[in-house]
Amino acid sequence: QAYIGVLIDDLVTKGVDEPYRMFTSRAEYRLILRSDNADLRLSRFGYNLSLINDAQYNTAQYKEALLKTIEAVENSVEIGAAVPAHITREIEARRQYAAYIEQDLRNINAFKEAESLILPEDINYTEVPGLSNEAVEKLSIIRPASLGQAARIPGIRHSDIQILHIYGKMFHIEQAEDVFE
Repeated sequence: QAYIGVLIDDLVTKGVDEPYRMFTSRAEYRLILRSDNADLRLSRFGYNLSLINDAQYNTAQYKEALLKTIEAVENSVEIGAAVPAHITREIEARRQYAAYIEQDLRNINAFKEAESLILPEDINYTEVPGLSNEAVEKLSIIRPASLGQAARIPGIRHSDIQILHIYGKMFHIEQAEDVFE
């Protein structure tokens, strides 16, 4: 939901062996983590934790409703002078990055689905073609139960996760075929 989540994920999954520097340009889904929409993404959490008052929360809710209303008619109507500047900037950012944001949202949903993929308990990582030597070593020691756990192991590359994803899907397809035979 915010860069603090990126920071925590980096520290937990990558460890710390030097001073931590978060490069926002390297953050996944950074188009969704824009500063101009932080109030929309985080006000609910702030309100539930009593960090913002009713007026601040209501302002964020009003902004969200106004954005949805404008977006519903924005193809046929130009944004007028009556719309506050911060709303206009948000609409323009959404228009400008719409295709990229949609792709990020599809990637997020696909990742959430893939993350829960259960890996076989008896998997012999040395027999999975294409895994890096470091991945084979770490996966054999840690024995993650799911693809999501494997992805959080320091030193496991994205390419290793992609290979495990394909291997895990093939395993589950074979298991389903065995059930139907």
